[in-house]
Amino acid sequence: MIPDQEIPNDKILPQLADVLDPTKMKDVFQKELFRDPWRFQIQACSIERVKYKPGKNCLICYQLDILDHLTRQITKQRLSTRIFEKGGALSRFKKAQSQSMVVPYFGEPVSHLPTLDMVVWTFPNDRKLPALPKIIDPIFLKEKIFPDLIRTVLGPDWIVSQLSNDIVHYVPEQTCTVRVSLQLQNMETNQKKTMTLYGKTYCNEEGREAYRMMGELWRSDLRRAEQLKMAEPAGYDPETKTLWQLGLPGTILLDQTVSAPRFFASLEGAASTVAALHHSSLSCASSVRLPDLLVQLEGMKRFLSEAWPSCQVTLCSLVNRLIDQSSYLKEQSDVTLHGDLHFKNFIVDGDDVFLIDLDNLCHGAPLQDIGSFLAGMLYRGLMTHVPGEQLEEVGNQFIKEYEKRVPWTVSRWDLGWYIAAALINQRAFRCVTRLKAGRRDILEHLIGMADRISFGWNEVRLKG
Repeated sequence: MIPDQEIPNDKILPQLADVLDPTKMKDVFQKELFRDPWRFQIQACSIERVKYKPGKNCLICYQLDILDHLTRQITKQRLSTRIFEKGGALSRFKKAQSQSMVVPYFGEPVSHLPTLDMVVWTFPNDRKLPALPKIIDPIFLKEKIFPDLIRTVLGPDWIVSQLSNDIVHYVPEQTCTVRVSLQLQNMETNQKKTMTLYGKTYCNEEGREAYRMMGELWRSDLRRAEQLKMAEPAGYDPETKTLWQLGLPGTILLDQTVSAPRFFASLEGAASTVAALHHSSLSCASSVRLPDLLVQLEGMKRFLSEAWPSCQVTLCSLVNRLIDQSSYLKEQSDVTLHGDLHFKNFIVDGDDVFLIDLDNLCHGAPLQDIGSFLAGMLYRGLMTHVPGEQLEEVGNQFIKEYEKRVPWTVSRWDLGWYIAAALINQRAFRCVTRLKAGRRDILEHLIGMADRISFGWNEVRLKG
């Protein structure tokens, strides 16, 4: 639960404190969503995700544990909700009712809670992901998706004998990732094998482009030489807007602590894989360059100042300094960037470190990726109370291993600029829009850290 003092005082969304209180919302949902309160009883309510737009609206994804008194079973149910300005939910609710929906096990496909100016979509209904019911349906997957997919990956003699699936990650109105475990049989040889695939369905055509770019990288010489390590793309289904790729063994780099015996070996592997990506040629229409980062910084100066006025003085001074310093940054090569580089997007399997989530591939300066990665490391260090000295060691080790594998030198001053920019454009922004407990204090630390780093990487002790 988010402490009251951390909830913004939003005059347009005065109901914000109530909807961010799971205990209150448990009672609200029990009363409003169930026609038969005797049969279904909410045992627990938690918040999975928040996306807050100050002065506009707020998306909150809840998870309910619901007891069915008839079967004595407890089932989990997601609710994707949005709150709006006073009286603003009704028109959105009527629009939502015009969409094609499926009947959920609990409650209505879409509901209107006028006292909270809230519209509620009951999973798997989602206003921007109409294919979601199909992607989580094992029968649809087995009969419609995987026969062609398996033939493409393994050949014509393989069939699916058993299938199970679960949801890995759900971002309402944007994406949903499912994991599918398959038992396969070869009809010619009777050979059997298991396989895991991941499918990510999108609200737009980003998956199609991501699949094309992943295919190009998969066929590259660097990937064939096992320098660029990534998941194998398996296919794209245009009907459900879903990108499929083969699963990878291992665990995410985020799961390793800095003190873990093999952490620095994994860090070396991560640096090697990033260097290989930066060496890769890729036909890509998207790019993020320095002018784009400066526009983001100006936007963040306004946005963060309005969201948390106590940060305004330091923030404005910092952003103005970063904009002035940008004219002194050295010119860099234009390379293939991951675009969202952080500890969660590395899979470690023994000595191998793979890059995942290649949705945001683009062109730009290599220090954008490195700065984003290290900004994420500093953020994670603040959240987990890792000493600043350890963070410096990790950052310096990653840079050292990366520099061994690229023909360019990493300017520490320039890198400091990109780290500071990423702390504001990415990490501070998410602190405001995600509204998780403890983020207000983290926000002030992040801005203060970016302020210190902007004076020069070598002169700063990276402390929270």
